[in-house]
Amino acid sequence: MIVQISAGQGPSECQMAVAKLFAALKKEYGDLEVISETKGHEKGCLDSIRFRTAQDLSSLEGTVL
Repeated sequence: MIVQISAGQGPSECQMAVAKLFAALKKEYGDLEVISETKGHEKGCLDSIRFRTAQDLSSLEGTVL
Protein backbone atom coordinates (compact mmCIF):
# COMPACT_ATOMS: atom_id res chain seq x y z
CA MET A 1 0.00 0.00 0.00
CA ILE A 2 1.25 3.48 -0.87
CA VAL A 3 0.17 6.28 1.47
CA GLN A 4 0.62 10.05 1.24
CA ILE A 5 0.38 12.52 4.11
CA SER A 6 0.27 16.18 3.11
CA ALA A 7 -0.03 19.53 4.87
CA GLY A 8 -1.89 20.91 1.86
CA GLN A 9 -1.94 24.72 1.97
CA GLY A 10 -1.56 24.76 5.74
CA PRO A 11 1.03 26.69 7.75
CA SER A 12 4.14 25.33 9.50
CA GLU A 13 1.99 23.80 12.25
CA CYS A 14 0.38 21.54 9.64
CA GLN A 15 3.80 20.56 8.32
CA MET A 16 4.85 19.69 11.87
CA ALA A 17 1.71 17.54 12.23
CA VAL A 18 2.68 15.62 9.07
CA ALA A 19 6.13 14.88 10.50
CA LYS A 20 4.74 13.83 13.89
CA LEU A 21 2.05 11.63 12.35
CA PHE A 22 4.62 9.90 10.17
CA ALA A 23 6.89 9.35 13.21
CA ALA A 24 3.96 7.84 15.15
CA LEU A 25 3.05 5.56 12.24
CA LYS A 26 6.68 4.48 11.88
CA LYS A 27 6.71 3.46 15.57
CA GLU A 28 3.50 1.46 15.20
CA TYR A 29 4.21 -0.03 11.76
CA GLY A 30 7.96 -0.60 11.54
CA ASP A 31 8.05 -1.55 7.85
CA LEU A 32 7.41 1.94 6.39
CA GLU A 33 9.62 2.71 3.39
CA VAL A 34 9.80 6.36 2.31
CA ILE A 35 9.22 6.85 -1.43
CA SER A 36 9.48 10.65 -1.49
CA GLU A 37 9.28 13.59 0.87
CA THR A 38 9.11 17.36 0.61
CA LYS A 39 10.66 19.26 3.48
CA GLY A 40 8.64 21.95 5.22
CA HIS A 41 9.56 25.56 5.95
CA GLU A 42 10.87 24.82 9.45
CA LYS A 43 13.46 22.27 10.55
CA GLY A 44 11.91 18.87 11.26
CA CYS A 45 8.69 19.63 9.35
CA LEU A 46 7.39 17.87 6.24
CA ASP A 47 5.12 19.43 3.66
CA SER A 48 4.39 16.02 2.16
CA ILE A 49 5.57 12.44 2.45
CA ARG A 50 4.74 9.30 0.46
CA PHE A 51 5.61 5.89 1.83
CA ARG A 52 5.04 2.21 1.16
CA THR A 53 3.98 -0.48 3.61
CA ALA A 54 2.76 -4.06 3.54
CA GLN A 55 0.15 -3.15 6.19
CA ASP A 56 -3.42 -2.19 5.30
CA LEU A 57 -3.74 1.40 6.52
CA SER A 58 -6.99 2.13 4.66
CA SER A 59 -8.79 2.64 7.98
CA LEU A 60 -6.67 5.76 8.52
CA GLU A 61 -8.10 7.55 5.47
CA GLY A 62 -9.34 11.05 6.19
CA THR A 63 -8.39 14.55 7.26
CA VAL A 64 -6.74 15.78 10.43
CA LEU A 65 -7.93 19.24 11.52
